[in-house]
Amino acid sequence: MSDILNSLRDDLEGLVDERLVDQITLREFDKSNLIFNEDITADEIKNLRIVNHISQAVLAETLNISPVSVQRWERGVSKPTGPAVVLLNIIKSRGLKALMA
Repeated sequence: MSDILNSLRDDLEGLVDERLVDQITLREFDKSNLIFNEDITADEIKNLRIVNHISQAVLAETLNISPVSVQRWERGVSKPTGPAVVLLNIIKSRGLKALMA
C-alpha cells in the first residue's frame, strides 16, 4: 500500500479511537483499497511468527486452520488464500494484537 493510503488509514484509525468515525467506515476503506489482499511470501509468514514470538501451532489456531497448512506455507509448498491472506496481512501491518482486540 502506498504511503499516502497508509497515512490515511492511520488517520482513520485515530478517528475510530476517538469515536468520530465508526468501525464500518474503516472496514469499507480497507475493502475499497484492498490493502489486506496482497500476496504474502513463505519468508514473510515465517517472519510474522518470529516477530510475534509464536509457534506454527499458535498461528494456525489464531487463523483457525491446521498447523500443517502453516508448515506448507512456510515451505512454499502452498500459498494462503481467501480469509487467511487477509488475516496474515492484518498481522503483518497491524500486529497480532489487531486480531485479539
